[in-house]
Amino acid sequence: MTNPDFILLAQAMGVHAIRCETHEELPAKMKEFLEYPGDKPVFMECLVETKEHVFPMVCLLLSFGGLLQEC
Repeated sequence: MTNPDFILLAQAMGVHAIRCETHEELPAKMKEFLEYPGDKPVFMECLVETKEHVFPMVCLLLSFGGLLQEC
């Protein structure tokens, strides 16, 4: 199974989309992301190595009562 092209999905919905493929690109891409107008949606995809551990791994659920719970 492969992931869809999230950049194309975002663009199809009218969202400005940014893809960062290397750690050298990260500062410029983060600057672009953070400086994008706050009244418009923006999506950023950061590609990492397949076997790379990405921490922290955080999973939160919104319960019916409106409280966040760890999973």
